[in-house]
Amino acid sequence: MTQEDLACIIKSVHSKLRRSCINGGDCNEVWENHLEDQQTLKDYAKAMKELATNHWEKDKSRETRIVWTERFITSYFCANGDLQKLINKDKRSLDFHSSELVESLSDEQSECSRCCGLVFNSSVDLDQHKSDVRLKLSERLKTPFEPLVKEIRVLDVGSCYAPFLKFEHFNCLSIDLCPACEDVRQCDFLNVSAHHTESHGSSVQAALLSEDKRSVTSLPLGWFHGIVFSLLLEYLPSPKQRWTCCVKAHQLLQVNSVLVIITPDSNRQHRRAQQMKDWKMAIETIGFKRCVYQKLDHIHCMAFRKTQHREDYSKVTDMSTHLYIPQDFNTQSDSQPIKLGNETRESLKRSSCTDSNCRLSLERSSSDSVRSNTQELSDTAEGVSSIPADKKRKS
Repeated sequence: MTQEDLACIIKSVHSKLRRSCINGGDCNEVWENHLEDQQTLKDYAKAMKELATNHWEKDKSRETRIVWTERFITSYFCANGDLQKLINKDKRSLDFHSSELVESLSDEQSECSRCCGLVFNSSVDLDQHKSDVRLKLSERLKTPFEPLVKEIRVLDVGSCYAPFLKFEHFNCLSIDLCPACEDVRQCDFLNVSAHHTESHGSSVQAALLSEDKRSVTSLPLGWFHGIVFSLLLEYLPSPKQRWTCCVKAHQLLQVNSVLVIITPDSNRQHRRAQQMKDWKMAIETIGFKRCVYQKLDHIHCMAFRKTQHREDYSKVTDMSTHLYIPQDFNTQSDSQPIKLGNETRESLKRSSCTDSNCRLSLERSSSDSVRSNTQELSDTAEGVSSIPADKKRKS
């Protein structure tokens, strides 16, 4: 199939999920129904694998999402890498600010300690309270004693075809709703349970798998060094579900480890500037700090460092509405006709595609229409589509 045909299969699944939520459906129920539609899941996985391996990754003229992610995570954990630089920066900041903060504490200025979550109690000795504040502020500076150059534990969520297994220094667990190859384990990250573990060896991964070794039944809390959301969040039909995934990632990461988010966009960097700012604000509320952002030709690449450990996530301010994508506001469908092959027709029939973006047509109106549809589908293959100006989110 052509790139346009594959893109249409992917877009139809995304669009159907979002429409079901927008039209008043319960998003959790919509998701559960989606998980039961095995034929659609298989068609989606097959299309995504073919699109990624035969089209995106064969384009050697640009840096791919896989190459960018591997390069960042490796440099982040290596000796004198990004992590060590961030820790040194935090130490300098802590030395500068904490002494001034702690010395200013008094009965009347108890809220000076809000940043570390400790409220001064007049029944507690002030010197002891100052010591507690210093300890709390320094917790996030803890880091592994040695650079992680031999084994970096990575969780690739929505992996599809396990692209990170080729990197020997990654101990990678690849999961997906419907794996496109045997190296990927079946798992619904949105709803999978999590547990505490004392072990740090490879035996942990073996314990996560079902008896047939094909699916993941649970994930370990505070165990991973890196979690990758590559073209994942736009798959989820609601901001609340995206928020849930980001919170779960925070739970599964060690302090100072990283969440990498890749989201598609073929526009110029400033076009989605407000959306990227809102995402940053929301994700940092959970307990992350964005340490890297880069706009490549067709994607935004971001990495968030886990800066603090949390026991109680119920106290985190819910900022899920900030994790929107442009399609959340696009309730109207484009009527541009698209020519599809026979194989694509059958796939769309099986997935009950009713999206007018995927209406069958044997003719295109002009060469300009061909170029327009090709560009649009190139974007929407990664979850991006154009929206009318009056439907865009106003900041």
